[in-house]
Amino acid sequence: MKKLLLIALLLCYSFTNAQITFEKGYFISNDGNRTECYIKNLDWKNTPTDFKYKTQLSDSEIKTESIATTQEFGIDNETTYKRFKIKIDRSNDDPRKMTTNRNPDWKEETLFLKILVTGDAILYSYTEDNTNRYFYATKTVPTEQLIYVKYLTTDQNEGAEKVTENNEYKQQLYKNVATTATTEKS
Repeated sequence: MKKLLLIALLLCYSFTNAQITFEKGYFISNDGNRTECYIKNLDWKNTPTDFKYKTQLSDSEIKTESIATTQEFGIDNETTYKRFKIKIDRSNDDPRKMTTNRNPDWKEETLFLKILVTGDAILYSYTEDNTNRYFYATKTVPTEQLIYVKYLTTDQNEGAEKVTENNEYKQQLYKNVATTATTEKS
């Protein structure tokens, strides 16, 4: 019985371990050199600060690049991350930790942002634990965060606190991304 259990555990481990693969990709170093390689695809839940790669798929040596040495990296036809020194809102979305401040809690940081959509405007995302932030850029607007802040207000009638939202991102998009066919309600 113990042998059967051990074999089952080893098989489960090998199946879960086999899910992580090296896939064709690239990275651009700080000096602008593009390196074609095979990146370990971890299907990142959180935005990464580094990544592992091999120059050739058959290589046994696994190398690591970090946000300090890389401008951009990507896995072909799947995902791309680009480095920015940018202001990010670090206000808390947890109702138990929210404040009454409706303004973003800006911190300047160097981050990889995941490219979600490209076109006349580019949409990026940043994820860390339960925090999701979205950024955008256009030809005339440098990359900046779309402002969405949850904060607490006191209901004048009931005296109870309630969660309120600062939805400034709607004005940002309407002002900077809207086309002639866009209305304020669309």
